[in-house]
Amino acid sequence: MSAIESHFHLDRTLTALGRPPNGSIDDVLRATSVDEGEITIEGKVAVYCDPSTYPSVKTLKMFSDGLVVAVGVNPKKVSQASDAQAYTL
Repeated sequence: MSAIESHFHLDRTLTALGRPPNGSIDDVLRATSVDEGEITIEGKVAVYCDPSTYPSVKTLKMFSDGLVVAVGVNPKKVSQASDAQAYTL
């Protein structure tokens, strides 16, 4: 069976695993054990909603194929977002 992980917070997952929030999905996979025998993940959508952990352009270029990135602002964190960040992303 194949699936698409349609919404996960890569930055928050990395932080929960004790990793820097600017890491990659490969960092998550190395830090966890996953039995891929039953399901094959065909695609992933990483969602960033905390301005303090928005990915840099350099970080975005490191992401693997099959990973789509969505960037938004959590309503509770809107005061942390700058116009420059919004324009860049």
